Amino acid sequence: MNKQEFREAIAGKLAGLSKEDIDKAVAFYTEAVNDRIDEGMSEEEAVKDVGSPDEIAKQILLDTPLPKVIKAKSSTKRDLKGWQIALIIIGFPVWFPILLALIITFFSIYISLWAVVVALYATLAALAIGGIGAIVFSIIGVSATAAGGFAAFGMGLALLGITLFLYFPVKWASIGLVKLIGQFVKLIKKIFIA
Repeated sequence: MNKQEFREAIAGKLAGLSKEDIDKAVAFYTEAVNDRIDEGMSEEEAVKDVGSPDEIAKQILLDTPLPKVIKAKSSTKRDLKGWQIALIIIGFPVWFPILLALIITFFSIYISLWAVVVALYATLAALAIGGIGAIVFSIIGVSATAAGGFAAFGMGLALLGITLFLYFPVKWASIGLVKLIGQFVKLIKKIFIA
């Protein structure tokens, strides 16, 4: 495959994306081919070394935001035959609730993962605020007795200590959850790309 065929193949695989996105991808991979040619490879070897247009297009679509992928896949022209249209209409009571359930399930999982991240940081904030509040109240003498004031001060220090102790595990857990969310979104993209 020569460089021009390679460019056309990538552009064809990305049909449906905006012209700007297609041009940017084609220019990037054309530059990669040109760099290999400058290093002494033949045009065919350089194209082969960069990768197949199918794999390149798949990677580009995986890196593209999900709404753009959905728009690109839904805007590509398909000629449906009469029997296919009839099958879609007749099967609507079956496939639509299944599709809706899948969308709701994916959305629920996505929201739940973000809710865990928010809950982790909300717990840390509550511990820190409680600790600071207990120390402030013990200092300004809200407690009726000195023993109560010392107890509040000690509880405030304990809460701040727990906050500091849990900060890094919460940070690492939230980073892991954000990565998991990214993988989850890539999984959903793969469904639309396939």
